[in-house]
Amino acid sequence: MRRTSKRRAAVHSKQDRAGLKPTPDRFSAKPEYGYWASMAIWHWHQALILILGWDPYHWLQHNPTFDRYDLTADTVSIPPDLKAKYDKTFAIMETYRRAAWFHDRMPPRDYIEWAKGMRIPVPQELVKELELLGHTIDDWKTRNERLERENSELKERLTSLGATDVPAAEKIRASLEKMALAMAIEKYGYQPGKRSPVPKRICDDVQKQGLTIDEDTVLSRLRDSSLRLPK
Repeated sequence: MRRTSKRRAAVHSKQDRAGLKPTPDRFSAKPEYGYWASMAIWHWHQALILILGWDPYHWLQHNPTFDRYDLTADTVSIPPDLKAKYDKTFAIMETYRRAAWFHDRMPPRDYIEWAKGMRIPVPQELVKELELLGHTIDDWKTRNERLERENSELKERLTSLGATDVPAAEKIRASLEKMALAMAIEKYGYQPGKRSPVPKRICDDVQKQGLTIDEDTVLSRLRDSSLRLPK
């Protein structure tokens, strides 16, 4: 708790030094993309400002009451061309957030993949910094196509086992997927049909045990097993 408090105090101090009144520096100040890319989680307001190519330090202030980041700038003072860009991006993100396609806090990669899938321009420097840290950035369409290929390959492998072995293999796999889905819902808060950071969390927990699994595989298995749920 003390380390967290000190870190937040340092962030707030930098915000105070930057000032809270709208100035041209807000639009020209370049974010430290490497710093932001190294964070495990972004608040969606931080993601919004970074996607616009602005520095969150000049636009957001931490609200300890609700543990969130509030916009400190007077948006009315934003130049018309930049305000139109801000309003459009904000409105799109807000509708998806309210529809529970993503949460208030998610890993950086999830926000960037969402933006690319929505054809919202993302600073290439930010994408490069994320990729340097080992994050593979795909848009939603590319990821879905890869998952469909994986599903087809798995079906072919099951078929190649032979007619006698397939029922037993499918029964075992179905049982395992039911258990995994139940744990994902009860312990991780997974909600079928909604975009969620749960697959990433499960992947991280698997790696903590010295094992490996691809995040896309986790997502694919959860989606497939969700189809077994009662309507």
